[in-house]
Amino acid sequence: MARIYGSSIEKAPLNGGIIGVGNAVSKGGGCITGFTSSGNFCSSSTTRMVETFFIGGGGGGASNTFAGRGGGGGGLAKRNVVVDASTQYPIVVGGGGAASPSAPPAAYGANGVDGVNTTGFGVIGNSAQSAAAVGSPGYGAAIGNLPYVRGTGNGGGAGAGGNGAPGTCNCGGDGGAGAPSTFSGSDVNYGGGGGAGSNNENDHRASGTDGGSPGATRSANSGSSTANRGGGGGGFRSGFFCGSYRASSAGSSGIAFVKELDIATGRWPISAQFRGKKAGIWT
Repeated sequence: MARIYGSSIEKAPLNGGIIGVGNAVSKGGGCITGFTSSGNFCSSSTTRMVETFFIGGGGGGASNTFAGRGGGGGGLAKRNVVVDASTQYPIVVGGGGAASPSAPPAAYGANGVDGVNTTGFGVIGNSAQSAAAVGSPGYGAAIGNLPYVRGTGNGGGAGAGGNGAPGTCNCGGDGGAGAPSTFSGSDVNYGGGGGAGSNNENDHRASGTDGGSPGATRSANSGSSTANRGGGGGGFRSGFFCGSYRASSAGSSGIAFVKELDIATGRWPISAQFRGKKAGIWT
């Protein structure tokens, strides 16, 4: 059974122990396991606490009468969780949401599809909402990206680390920034928002950010969001006045990282410290 750090684990004994505080000691060695698809995490025999970095799937880009908003980037869940030793835990990596319809009349005011949550240990990296319909701003993730929940106007989708930029039907807004992580072994930002579609005659193209897709232009469909970055899809461009309809794009799948920690929490009696040292799990 996994417990979010800060909840009660067990009570110390009344005969000389510290009463009421949950204690955990973990010697995980800092090992990091990454999941680009769903699988199982098995804790080591000395691991009692892990750190999660979960990104949900990005939302699909939207359509509109003129130009559609970008999809939101996948939400972030970064938590410390108490786990049992030598125990298997299922990890579910959320998929990206599908793009909105790209041909009239179904395309007018149509949302893309929400992404899917990334989950494990009772922790949820909330998936991103797709961009909203006519007259409404683009959306980011429902909970995981708070307070970054929506852009303005023909805006880009919010990311896990920032709001999408505002825009107009001629020049759509860029997607919002993602959240940084070094768990992959290098500096990478995850959960960026998708760019909105644009009708600009100079082929202005709104940027997707940190895995999000760029928006559609007069001459090109929206681009592709980056797999396992939780990026939002790019917004649609209408051919209502001139030119061809240009399709929105889907959001991308999320990702999960689990780091096994070296840590001791709470206050410990000397006898417990001695037992932990003898067992090789006291840090």
